[in-house]
Amino acid sequence: MLPKQDFLPEIDRYHSFIHNDFRPINMLVDKNQRLFLIDWESACTGHSLADIGQFFRYRLFFQNAHIQLFEQVYHEFSHRRLPARWFELAIFRDLVNPLQMLSSHQEAPRRSADLRSRIEESLAYWGY
Repeated sequence: MLPKQDFLPEIDRYHSFIHNDFRPINMLVDKNQRLFLIDWESACTGHSLADIGQFFRYRLFFQNAHIQLFEQVYHEFSHRRLPARWFELAIFRDLVNPLQMLSSHQEAPRRSADLRSRIEESLAYWGY
């Protein structure tokens, strides 16, 4: 198993325009099954894998078949392929977001408990 800091250079190679709040709550599907992304005010240039990591933050809602389907459709429509270990890289990259949110001084005990759970789940993914 590679040390996780070895993920950083690979993550840095994947930059693009990102949504920066890429999660199902910001997705609408119309009656023709077309997908629309909303809530773009946080969009910026950043790590492509950050959006993907955020999308899969609640992995308990996804089965392996969903993850494989995501990869298949991504490769079908994207101009750039995902790295071979994209899922691990995305999970690792997404650890930054909950850690940053926990460092705020805002009183939000339920949110904080949820963020700690997300961090623990990500660490458990690698056996920590």
